[in-house]
Amino acid sequence: MAAPPPDRVESTPNTPLTRHCSGCAAAPGEIHTWECTRERCRLCGEAIVPCACIWKISGKRRTILARLIGNWTDEPDDAMIAAYLAAVEAKGGRVVWDGK
Repeated sequence: MAAPPPDRVESTPNTPLTRHCSGCAAAPGEIHTWECTRERCRLCGEAIVPCACIWKISGKRRTILARLIGNWTDEPDDAMIAAYLAAVEAKGGRVVWDGK
């Protein structure tokens, strides 16, 4: 079954109204897709994109120019992502969509 359109409101006889994430169409209680702009970082509470925690954990730094102009070409590598996800898991895992 295809994912519902973003922000679609649904109800069934046994469930209250639910609202899907407008960024990735996750249903309430589901984890957002990776890099959904609506997901909150478990470590800092900011939007996971462009949260800086992945850079802080890895000890690497984005260039000042890249941050100023919004250049996302210096994206995290697989090792950085794995380290970030391990840190998030240690704090309780990724934040699920709550429907709000």
